[in-house]
Amino acid sequence: MSSASSYKKLKKLGKGSFGSVYLVQPNAGGEPLVMKEVSLRGLSRKDRQATINEVSILKKVVHPNVIAYRDHFMSADMLCICMEHAPGGDLTALISSKRRSGERFAEGVVLRMAYELTSALSYFHHELHLLHRDLKPQNVFVASDGSMKLGDFGLSKQLAATNALAKTLCGTPLYMSPEICAGETYNRAADVWALGCVLFEVRGWVRLRAGARVRAPCPDPSPDPDPTLALALTLTLALALTLALTLSLALALALALALGLTLALTLTPTR
Repeated sequence: MSSASSYKKLKKLGKGSFGSVYLVQPNAGGEPLVMKEVSLRGLSRKDRQATINEVSILKKVVHPNVIAYRDHFMSADMLCICMEHAPGGDLTALISSKRRSGERFAEGVVLRMAYELTSALSYFHHELHLLHRDLKPQNVFVASDGSMKLGDFGLSKQLAATNALAKTLCGTPLYMSPEICAGETYNRAADVWALGCVLFEVRGWVRLRAGARVRAPCPDPSPDPDPTLALALTLTLALALTLALTLSLALALALALALGLTLALTLTPTR
């Protein structure tokens, strides 16, 4: 069985709401992995076991656009999860690079991202019956071939509740669906909303305010919203909901996102 001594920490990659993330090298050899340390302090024994059991479900995940699970073990009050390493970094860094250079992502690249991330969400929603709960550019990773890989799926309802994500609604408001902002029960539709927000940010139409952290009720993250963006987003979401009543969710999302992107590209003035 693996333990902390099975891996050598190479460097710290960052720190999230659940704990720290490291690039590690397995002592047994092989490619470097990403190890996420998740604090289980404060969880009851029942909830702690439920969280560990749910992590085991990740072993079943096999999808080209989802970060692959490799291993997990306990170290004191820390649950350590080892995942595939995406050498291209995350989507946030890629967006920042484009903004600094003054370039926009090509339409074909955005459509490919939409397809890859929609495919990943559809797989989790319909095959594994899991929610992401925290879809944002920081949780979308870039593989060595440039493809998108969705990572950092919500580990468990118990863990999310313990970290007060669902109750106090601390987070970046731009990616939150209306029902989450209102403190209501949410389902896979919240992930779909977040995906739409991510794709609009990829196109450069929306900029997050650095360090914006709020508590419910969520304020409008953009004091002066672009009417073009609002129209495109509203029509895209309305179309997705309408198509979902008659088509499979995956097909509904694909068609809605494609139309929404096309609409936004058409309506957005050239700068």
